[in-house]
Amino acid sequence: MDEYKVITIENLAEATAQEVYNHIVNHLIIQGMPSRASRAALDGKSILFNGPCLNRAVTLEGKILKCAGGCLITDKQYEKLDQKEGSWDAMVIENNITKNHQNLISDLQTTHDDHRAEKFEVSEFEEIADNYNLTPFPDTAK
Repeated sequence: MDEYKVITIENLAEATAQEVYNHIVNHLIIQGMPSRASRAALDGKSILFNGPCLNRAVTLEGKILKCAGGCLITDKQYEKLDQKEGSWDAMVIENNITKNHQNLISDLQTTHDDHRAEKFEVSEFEEIADNYNLTPFPDTAK
């Protein structure tokens, strides 16, 4: 599989739906768990700090966890945001982020938020790919 294009809020307007889907699913599969304290605690991981979903959750081991929308925001971009809390839809409005792919990102965010297992599985994202006429993510993340 080829390398995936890195998508951020800076190039989101030009990105295809497939590129956005690949970037977010790849991030979540590699990260392995949601960026929420209550969910991470179920996986036996300790959380030192957990802000709202689009803030960063940091484990005691120092690993920064990001949600589906949060992985589109680099640390440098994050520091410049006026609004750092709330849903992806709220972030788009409050920070004048492009509305391109807003529904796709929100659907991927819902999968992130509803996640209950120890780790993300590629199969969790197949229905979203189907709904948007995208190619499902391969079984192995890069």
